[in-house]
Amino acid sequence: MNVSSLVSEELETDRLLTISTAHITPETADWLDGLEDDLPVYSKKMYGWFIEITSEWFDRCDITIPEDFANLIAFCLTNHIDTLCLDTSAETLDILPEYDWDDDEE
Repeated sequence: MNVSSLVSEELETDRLLTISTAHITPETADWLDGLEDDLPVYSKKMYGWFIEITSEWFDRCDITIPEDFANLIAFCLTNHIDTLCLDTSAETLDILPEYDWDDDEE
């Protein structure tokens, strides 16, 4: 197979946004760690999460989504993001709120 002959229309591509975990509260981080396996959240251990962005988050009646996380999902849906990577060493976005994690070290 000649890889250089592939046309972009033949490729399945996704949009991934990587932002800082500072855009969620420590409580939301704990919530993400405790989610059931049937939700599209994949832990990066102590470094963050990969989260599949889908409207399913808002269709589920059996979970209560923290407001900060719901805002991130809505932001991603609006901007056609397929996967959100929350990472401890990623940059923050000025347009999104940031939360203080320093108090979490008590």
